[in-house]
Amino acid sequence: MAFTGHDLRLIPRAFDHARRGRRIINQNIILSLLIITALLPLALFGVLGLAAVVLVHEVAEVIVILNGLRAARTRTPRMES
Repeated sequence: MAFTGHDLRLIPRAFDHARRGRRIINQNIILSLLIITALLPLALFGVLGLAAVVLVHEVAEVIVILNGLRAARTRTPRMES
């Protein structure tokens, strides 16, 4: 979403969009950290094989991509009465 000085009413929407994007980015970071902390020991100690580790990694990639698509969506403005 781009805005310029031509319509300052868009600033609150831009801030809302930025806050929403930050939440989604933080979710992706937490997911990545959880996967690293869980998969690395499981793979190192032979609990999970290479195929399982790759599968979990690929599923996580899909989740991150879907989160990115969710971040790209814009909400429709609510009608005020």
